[in-house]
Amino acid sequence: MVTTTPNETVKPIHPDRMPVIVDQSDWEAWLMGSPDDAAKLLRPFPANRMMIIDSGEDMKSEPAS
Repeated sequence: MVTTTPNETVKPIHPDRMPVIVDQSDWEAWLMGSPDDAAKLLRPFPANRMMIIDSGEDMKSEPAS
């Protein structure tokens, strides 16, 4: 997994890092570009384009009675 510094959405949950998320418009540069082109994409994903949804093992709902 490739990580970068966290954006403002992720920072309260994980203050050290977050996964690099490559926007679809950058896929070609990531996959076919030079190493320098790819390195420029190692940045936090825009916080205003994300939301955190509580889910996972610790968020299981209680079984119905």
